[in-house]
Amino acid sequence: MNEEYVLQKIRDIYPDEKHIPQGVLYAKLKTAIQKDVSKTLSNLFQNGKIKYSKTLNDILITIPNEYE
Repeated sequence: MNEEYVLQKIRDIYPDEKHIPQGVLYAKLKTAIQKDVSKTLSNLFQNGKIKYSKTLNDILITIPNEYE
């Protein structure tokens, strides 16, 4: 992720000019970015580039040796 990615994400969810106040809420931006991360992680898992296992309170993500 870089500055251009964040700026583009803001542009993507920016409301039309009739919406007041004009701007993007931080929570909405964070949710949009989180969806992108989840989608990317799902693709990596389906392609076997990462593995995951459930811990007591979270999910542990690992990289198989062939992709390190």
